[in-house]
Amino acid sequence: MDARGINSALSFREFAQCDFADKDVEWCLRLSPHYYNTEEEVDHVADVVADLAGQGRR
Repeated sequence: MDARGINSALSFREFAQCDFADKDVEWCLRLSPHYYNTEEEVDHVADVVADLAGQGRR
């Protein structure tokens, strides 16, 4: 995300024991939608997330 100019943060299970345990996940990518102020910015973030998700399935 950083390489694509998108501010984000990783959260790991050690910092969210209850929630992550319930969902059986080790980490998540956090975005702050209020940070993106225009439709173009939101579209850009959505496109990058979709692109990266597609790369993960190859």
